[in-house]
Parts: sequence; structure tokens; C-alpha cells
Amino acid sequence: MTGVDVGAVSEEVVALDGVRYAYPGRRRSAERSAAVDGLSLVAERGEMLGLVGPNGSGKSTAFRLMTGRAAATSGTVRVLGVDPSAAGGAIWGRVGVMFQSPAVDPELTVGENLRVHAALFGLGGAWRKRAEALLDEQGLGERRGERVGRLSGGQRRRVELVKALLAEPELLLLDEPTAGLDPEAVRGLWDALDALRAERGLTIVVSTHVGDDAMRCDRVVLMDAGRALATGRPGELVDRSGGDVIRVEVREDGESAEAMSAGGLAWVSDGPTVGGYAWLAREIDAAASVPRIAAALGDRLLRVSVSPPGLADVFSSLRRSAETDQPDEAGAVAAGAGESAATGR
Repeated sequence: MTGVDVGAVSEEVVALDGVRYAYPGRRRSAERSAAVDGLSLVAERGEMLGLVGPNGSGKSTAFRLMTGRAAATSGTVRVLGVDPSAAGGAIWGRVGVMFQSPAVDPELTVGENLRVHAALFGLGGAWRKRAEALLDEQGLGERRGERVGRLSGGQRRRVELVKALLAEPELLLLDEPTAGLDPEAVRGLWDALDALRAERGLTIVVSTHVGDDAMRCDRVVLMDAGRALATGRPGELVDRSGGDVIRVEVREDGESAEAMSAGGLAWVSDGPTVGGYAWLAREIDAAASVPRIAAALGDRLLRVSVSPPGLADVFSSLRRSAETDQPDEAGAVAAGAGESAATGR
């Protein structure tokens, strides 16, 4: 017995409050670097919450905390009403995890992989009937006797999903679930997840750096350097960020940089391109600004485009604001999302 109360479960399936986690330094005297630093978030029953950010933003560490593989240095972590780092095996069957790295043996058949998983988690004989139903749901009923290594990438991912669902969890954690999948396989995986939520009221937390994946979530937490930059519904974060995105490609020379300043907008680098260099700016009346930009750049302008902002643009704006401590429109979204981060609404 663990001595952990796993009784009543609140509507807050996952709740992190002011969580900090620091990996130890290489030497005993070295400072501990914080992979998660003051992170607060809530995933409510039945919703899909996305942790969105680049590699190194703290998403995987947050997953380690949610699964009990790491204990918070400070702050509190609650999953299904308990501290997962203290619960031991008490919540294992209630949480399903699909890792970014493959967790199925390619030399075993689909059925053999599921049998090994069932034995590890002590699922008893009932797992076979569940496995058959889940494989049929995922279009894998005819593949149960086939070696996993012979399956397509999308099919292997669906085997991972069946494995994660085998114990009938209340919470599903997905770490970069669409990594390495082609567009058709991505659509198939998201369709399967939508069906699971509709049929079973499953709560899902997904980590991703892919904007299209993030837009499928009910709410997202935009993360950078272990902190939450903003929390909210993805469409609302984009709509409230203000302005369209102007992207220009210019000939790579010093005069072009000076001409960009003369255009009257706040430009940020978007990196080198074939034959030039790209810059981005945000502008409310973007279309009206294009003639002014073209006049400032002259024959140094290679091409210009105007597009609505996406989550990646919101993230970049928030990150720049955090670095300069000068909130812009997107920064105001982050400030207004404080209540959402604490309450889950």
C-alpha cells in the first residue's frame, strides 16, 4: 500500500501550480538549471490541452512530472487528485502515455506487443477483449498477427495508441504524437483522438511544436524556457494578437537592413533564404504598407507577402516581449490569460 488517497476525482484532471523542476548540475557545487520554472496549468475533464513550444521549452519535463517520473523541486503537481510522484502504481492504470520515441518492439507482432504491455501492468484476462475492440476501432483488426516492423508509420503510431488505451485510462498523455507521420497519417490519428473524446470523455494532454496540431486543442499553453507565456483557446490567442504578418525577402546586403528601418515598421529576422534574407513585421493595415515597403527597398526587394498570423507568430511575439519586458498586443493576451492558466477556463 502507498498510503495515497486515490478516491474522489475533481474536474481538474491535471493541475500544476507554481511548479519548478531543476536538473542537478554536473558537479555537486554546480547550480541546478530549471527545466520548468513557475509553471501553472490545468487540464479539465474531457478537454484536450496542448503544451506548445520548441525543443527545450520544458514540455517533456512537464510530462515527466505528470507521470511521476520526476518530483517537483517546488510547487504542487496533482494528477487525478494525487501527487503522481508519491502515488506509485496507484494511478498507472488511470493514465495512458504515448511517447515520442517508439515504445513497441518491431520484431514482435501487434498482438504480442499488447500482451507484453498487459502483463507489465497486470491487466488480467480482460485485456484481450479490449485489445480486439481497440484494434478494430483503429483499423488494425487484420494486423494483430503482423510484425510491427512491417507496418507503416501511421499504423505503428495507432498500435502505440491502442497500447496506451489498453488499461482504459481516464487521462491520455501524448508526447509529439504526429512526429514523423505523413499528412494522411496525421489526419487519421487526430480523427481517432476526436472519436475517443466524443465516445469516452477522455482527457488528453498533448505536447507539440506543430502549429496545426496545436490548433486542434481546446486550449494551449505556449511554453518557453520552462515558463507559460500564454494560456487560452488557440483561435482566440491568434485573433487577439493583432495585425497581419508581412514577410519580405531582400538581397542580403547592409543597405537592405538600413532600408528596412526606413520602412517605418519593427522588423525581426526570419533567417536566410535562397539569394537573400527574410524579415517579418506585424501591421494592422498590412496591405496599405506594402507600397511604402516596396518604395523603401527598391530593387533590393525580392518578394513580399501578407498573411494572417498563426500560433507561431503569436509565440514569437510573446517571446520577444518576454526578452525585452515590453508587452505588445500578444503580451496583453498573456496577461489576460493568467486566470485561464490558474482555473483552466
